[in-house]
Amino acid sequence: MHKIEIKEAGQIDTKANSILIDIKAIGEDGEFSGYASTFGNKDRGGDRVLAGAFRKTLERGAPAIKMLRDHDHQKIIGEWIEAREDSKGLFVRGRIFKEIPLGAETLFLMRKGQLNSLSIGYRTIDAEYHHQEDVRDLKELDLWEISVVIFPMNEAATIDQVKNDLQAKDIERILRDASVPRAFAKMIVNHGFVAAKAKLATDCREGDEGVKATASGIEALANLLKS
Repeated sequence: MHKIEIKEAGQIDTKANSILIDIKAIGEDGEFSGYASTFGNKDRGGDRVLAGAFRKTLERGAPAIKMLRDHDHQKIIGEWIEAREDSKGLFVRGRIFKEIPLGAETLFLMRKGQLNSLSIGYRTIDAEYHHQEDVRDLKELDLWEISVVIFPMNEAATIDQVKNDLQAKDIERILRDASVPRAFAKMIVNHGFVAAKAKLATDCREGDEGVKATASGIEALANLLKS
């Protein structure tokens, strides 16, 4: 066993959880809650977060922790209102900024189950490696941000609740305002972005006359996500 040295500034590790987002409610305020990390279980990266690992970070308060999309520091999508450790792990409650395009799009993808995990960005302060178990116990972490992501790493953490009254017609309006073609916007609302992209691929293979329209829809949506 040995103590892990503090990493140099800027060296940030990320770790996603896989208690997949269980969407029970979607509401106007864009508020949701869940576990960003769980204690005592070995994740796919061979790490195990121990209770108390976030204690010092949490003394700074939840608002000090950034809410990002896919660990991109240029994509702030909301704010954390509450962050605390309990017997299960790191419980967090936050609000997506639905007033901005990326926030509205994130809420839509959460509803569709396409964004279904939380992932932490942190620096390791103290850890011990156990050779017999082939696991590294993370004892103290400096938590910088928590992101909403697609793919999980930890086998046990999700968003439990998403409050949102945003209706399909509202999502379609947001997409249409971003110059996404109507047909493609409806396809995204009804089937999700992944299925819409698959339809585009099929159209391209079959030479469908609507390829140009769906292709322009993909481009418009991509520009929306960059905004």
